[in-house]
Amino acid sequence: NTMNKLLKERFFSLKDLMKATIIATADAAAIKKDMLKWWVFKDPEFLSFELFFSLFTDGKAIIILRDPHALYSTAINRKGKETRNIFDMIKLANWFNEVTLLFLSMHTLYGGERIMLITYEELVGDSKGQMKRISQFLGIEYNEIFEKPTRLGVPNIVSTATNKEGDKIYHVSVDRWKKSSSLVEKCVIDIVAYKAIKEVGYGFAVNNAMVITLGRKVWKVLKSLFKGSKACMNE
Repeated sequence: NTMNKLLKERFFSLKDLMKATIIATADAAAIKKDMLKWWVFKDPEFLSFELFFSLFTDGKAIIILRDPHALYSTAINRKGKETRNIFDMIKLANWFNEVTLLFLSMHTLYGGERIMLITYEELVGDSKGQMKRISQFLGIEYNEIFEKPTRLGVPNIVSTATNKEGDKIYHVSVDRWKKSSSLVEKCVIDIVAYKAIKEVGYGFAVNNAMVITLGRKVWKVLKSLFKGSKACMNE
């Protein structure tokens, strides 16, 4: 009934829909708490940690971080070549930078008992070891099926991360961006997403400290100008 009611409502933003979904799930969980043990909410752009933890006092979150260079490459492949202009490059890189830093700050705020940080690269490079970590974090018994991509127990072939048989994750997806991104794109990501890359421990694509340093100075000036013009518009 809660979900049916949700479907009849009108929402004017994805954020409002996400919040309503969390609330509806919490209501349903309270009603059926003796029937179901696990409720899983998955969303790659989920930012409502405060709401989630206030409704699910025992809830836990697993955040999978990924190299901003790879995230950018995935984004342009989905949106098409028109995304590859300098303005969209900066916009995407800045978004990845801010979201990654937000996730890191949430981990600091709520602690490792509530939020687990893991990188996509770690998950691909050591699937067994990382799935054991996740199992321990969630307090569930480890099973070998966790190492294989499945959906409701059925093998699931993911074009970007699994081999043709779908029985394991392959490593090609980790470094694919190195071939698909241009030097300019790599440089823009290095400069705009500098903090996120450094905080997580990713490497920089452009091996030229002078270019990165100069680029960061230019980026700081552009950001201050943008914030100033935005403030004037608001006034």
